[in-house]
Amino acid sequence: MERKREHLWTGILLAGAALVGFLVLLLDARNEARERVDFEEQALARLEAVSEAARRFHEREGRYGTARELADTALIDATWLAPDGSIMSPRYRIDVLLPNGMSPSGFLRMAPAVPEATQDRLATQHYAVVARPWGEERTGHRTFYVDERGEVNVSEGVADVGGGVGVVLPEFHLGQSKLGDVSGLRWRPLAETRRP
Repeated sequence: MERKREHLWTGILLAGAALVGFLVLLLDARNEARERVDFEEQALARLEAVSEAARRFHEREGRYGTARELADTALIDATWLAPDGSIMSPRYRIDVLLPNGMSPSGFLRMAPAVPEATQDRLATQHYAVVARPWGEERTGHRTFYVDERGEVNVSEGVADVGGGVGVVLPEFHLGQSKLGDVSGLRWRPLAETRRP
């Protein structure tokens, strides 16, 4: 009888330990999901701020500018800029894209905004801002895109590049194609993903 009691207590202790382990994993998963949402919301807020700055720059200059130009004219906070001219947000990288020509099939090509690669005539009409998960500890799984039309688009899922360091930028202006890139990402309006 005593042996059965020992086995019963051992079983109860093991079941309790397993339950505690399960609860710790569940709480960790909830915290990770909450953290991911926080990083995505921060990136989305910064993307919208950069997009608004791009529109204001266009009103002043008659063309869309680079991230550095937006910072130099105090339309965005200069501390957001990374040395390569991109804009950083926790676990996200934000790029200002400007037109750099037309593809042979007639699609407007977009690339990170650097003056020597930008088509000035097209930069008077088009721009895009893309926020994508970035870094070794990347927790975001959604990439955000907005252009001169003002509609924020989202691509859900991950397209790993270089061992998970980043997500590929869209190659084409999404006003012409929801495919927009060669990474396999598909875009849809962010408003469609939000609950009423």
